[in-house]
Amino acid sequence: PGIAFALAMLRDEVIAVCALIPDGPYGLPSEAEMPGEMNEARRRIGRVVEVGSVVVAREHRALSRKAVVMMFVA
Repeated sequence: PGIAFALAMLRDEVIAVCALIPDGPYGLPSEAEMPGEMNEARRRIGRVVEVGSVVVAREHRALSRKAVVMMFVA
């Protein structure tokens, strides 16, 4: 429950988006494959989120790395 979306903007245009899945009563999607690592992350960090699909507009794919940084640094 409670998926959020991070956006990367260039001027007034959305150029990239990704899903942020918060930890909750059912855990995280990746937990089925790596439960030990997820529990260790919770122990060390506290609250964790999983980054889901990242989509970058075709005409801005040359900026993919910058777009991802824009979503998490801003």
